[in-house]
Amino acid sequence: MIDSLGKKLLLLVLLGCGAVFMLGSVLPDSKFKTPLGGSKWRLGRTGVIATIDLNEPLLREIRGMKQKKYNFAKASEIELQKMATDFLQPYVNEKITVAVNGKRYPVHVDRIVRHDNDIFSIWLSVNDLAWDRPQNVLTVNYRMLFDELKKDHMNQAYFYRSDAVGAALASFFDYTPAEAVYWFAYDAPAWELKVARPSP
Repeated sequence: MIDSLGKKLLLLVLLGCGAVFMLGSVLPDSKFKTPLGGSKWRLGRTGVIATIDLNEPLLREIRGMKQKKYNFAKASEIELQKMATDFLQPYVNEKITVAVNGKRYPVHVDRIVRHDNDIFSIWLSVNDLAWDRPQNVLTVNYRMLFDELKKDHMNQAYFYRSDAVGAALASFFDYTPAEAVYWFAYDAPAWELKVARPSP
């Protein structure tokens, strides 16, 4: 856990900067030209829930997306979930891996949510993780959009510990400082975290 007030304040500043960059990547006249995404990773006792936030231009850059000619602005909830199942799940299977102590676990695309500011949240889950050592290594390897955009893309990732789900998790993400921050980049796609075995 982050115990010092200084570290908490630093993380809050980083969160604010990330929000500014995400906003900049959405605005047409923004001076922030780097295609930046954001993600939040919640580690619970038995699994991981994550949300990846991309604006519409970034979503369209995903390999094969332009050919599909999705109308993101007018797509119904049913159409968005079909896109999550039929298109994003196979893509995530190739681009994101989660492992504990070297053992890989399936990453499920649960849904995609469209927000009013043209940001889309892709919700992921990884279930039934085994913490079989006193100290475990959680590895997230993230390569979304790196083949398409190379070094022009980065994803600012935040790490949390909680068992919250649903609306409680969304609120937790909004109001709780992250324990750690990492930048997924073309040359640094893997994030390793030390995780103690949960108490019974």
